[in-house]
Amino acid sequence: MYKVLLGMILILMVLNRHGMTDDKKSDKGFKNVHLFTKLSDAELTRTMNFMRASLGVHCDYCHFVGKDGWDFGSDAKATKIKARQMISMVTEINKSNFKEEPLVSCFTCHQGRIRPNGTPPLPQSTPPYPTPIHAPQIAEMDASQILDRYAQATGGAAGAATRNARSIVMKGTTDETWKRKVVPYEVYYKAPDKWLLKKTLEDGVSMYVLNGAEGWAQEGLETRIMAERELAMVRDTIHSLQLLPELPSFKPVAVTKRTINDRSAISLEYKHSNDVSEFFYFDAETHLLLGRKRYTLSPVGSIPEQIHYENYKELNGARIPYTLRSEYVDPWIGGIRNFTEILLNVPVEDAQFQMPSDRR
Repeated sequence: MYKVLLGMILILMVLNRHGMTDDKKSDKGFKNVHLFTKLSDAELTRTMNFMRASLGVHCDYCHFVGKDGWDFGSDAKATKIKARQMISMVTEINKSNFKEEPLVSCFTCHQGRIRPNGTPPLPQSTPPYPTPIHAPQIAEMDASQILDRYAQATGGAAGAATRNARSIVMKGTTDETWKRKVVPYEVYYKAPDKWLLKKTLEDGVSMYVLNGAEGWAQEGLETRIMAERELAMVRDTIHSLQLLPELPSFKPVAVTKRTINDRSAISLEYKHSNDVSEFFYFDAETHLLLGRKRYTLSPVGSIPEQIHYENYKELNGARIPYTLRSEYVDPWIGGIRNFTEILLNVPVEDAQFQMPSDRR
């Protein structure tokens, strides 16, 4: 059920590293874009959030907010002009020293601060001698053994049936709200590509719906077709809701030992492309999936995202996580989703995925 979705996600996540042109408008609609013009709206938003996170600031540090709200095209703030200069500087450093690979990023120097700290902290403690080298520890078993144990730990045939469910209904709570308030949350899936995500807020219902390649949203009484950035956000959310993710069919490039949340784990590293790397972390004792982390290259650095799988319970003979926690450089998406009820292969009507004809 997830193969088509994963392919769509990977296409969206791959950023064009040669988008440093001098046009004044992006391909999709952002105005006054001097750099990154080859990026889609979704890619540009993700890259901007990487820069925001690197400095530990809100978007208003560079972008102007007037009486009518945000004016992202305005050059009224000197910090925005400086940001363009910094992007050009980082690009030139990588071009001259690292064959245009964005190995040096905003975070390399800023480390979550507005002003980089160019001096070592004081006082200095005596360093250990000889200097310890923490090289990755190679796991004793190969990838096929790890995946076999994962398959058995999640229920074997029952786990496979969960992955291939024709419909899924999940009910619980989420804190994926602007104020991080926990609210009721429902998810409806119908194969092959229909999704409905519903939050019940104090001021009404918020819904995001994918009906194939199309998507629409409802907030209170307003219903609208989703813009590209919203579609990308919803696809990221759906990606984080996979109960038992299907791993890539090709071989990983590395199998190593790690420690994840104080648990001994084994990591499988996959290289999807020159731009996208992904790590899957399996508990060394239970063989269940603890989490996954993906890095996507952008013109200003490698953008991380991670998903944690927790609170495993039995469902129809399979063991699945009832708590899914996702984290991004964009702090306004992701969050903790705790499910109390999960149903597989139950009737889900097509009508609820159709956009109302009387939308406002």
